[in-house]
Amino acid sequence: ILISFMLESLAIAFVGGVVGCMLGYLANGFEAASKLSSGPGSAKDITLKMVVDYQIIATGLLFMAVTGVLRGLILYAAQWWAQYVVAREPALAAPVPVSMPTGEVARMGGER
Repeated sequence: ILISFMLESLAIAFVGGVVGCMLGYLANGFEAASKLSSGPGSAKDITLKMVVDYQIIATGLLFMAVTGVLRGLILYAAQWWAQYVVAREPALAAPVPVSMPTGEVARMGGER
């Protein structure tokens, strides 16, 4: 089961990571300029240039792999909890009683 959760998580993360890197690569070379001033005669030009190189893409793909593995481990832990802990102690899965107004109880068929 752990292997199937890992494969599914990594496949979803891979697709998302590749799409994200492709969209980020489209912004390569994009420039934005702004002029800031805090008073008369103190204007400053600021230019932002997006640079997407192989290091940025490698970092994005590494982040994708780490988040995929973490997602797989979380899914496995949830499945393990449901299979082993809750199956042996059903009280752990029982919903917490919620108090309802009197009208709600009457519409649901009265109190039991």
